[in-house]
Amino acid sequence: MASEVERAPPTSSENHVVWKTSEDAIEKVPFTGSCHCGAVQFSMLHEPLTKHHTYHIPVKSCNCSICARNGYLTIFVERHEIEWISGWEEMARYQFTPKHKEHRFCGTCGSSVCIDFLGNWAVGDVIGINVRMLHGVDLDGLFIHKKNGAAI
Repeated sequence: MASEVERAPPTSSENHVVWKTSEDAIEKVPFTGSCHCGAVQFSMLHEPLTKHHTYHIPVKSCNCSICARNGYLTIFVERHEIEWISGWEEMARYQFTPKHKEHRFCGTCGSSVCIDFLGNWAVGDVIGINVRMLHGVDLDGLFIHKKNGAAI
């Protein structure tokens, strides 16, 4: 993962990415996910998303126009840790200014699956996965990091 680490939970006014709240290595676990209709399916490795007494993995909730309208709750996964079982090439793509990333969604059901940063992010080659697409994740148990993307 990235080298940026925070010890205390972020405040809602911060606009930088928070990767985790512990410097200790956290064992990654498998997740599976899909769009609503199942045309897009994937599996991935990531740190557990539920709150833990020694760490929290932040899930970004951004209020920018695209994230708010699509309901993104985003985690950042290194590209090599995602296996696209089906639908990667068939997903529709949408870019807007400054066109340095692609929002990818199922062309059949319209589910907003991920944000592909196209290798343009300084932290590495990551894809922002919409946690709402993951199977079996309790959204109420997430550590939500609010980002004021509308102000950027």
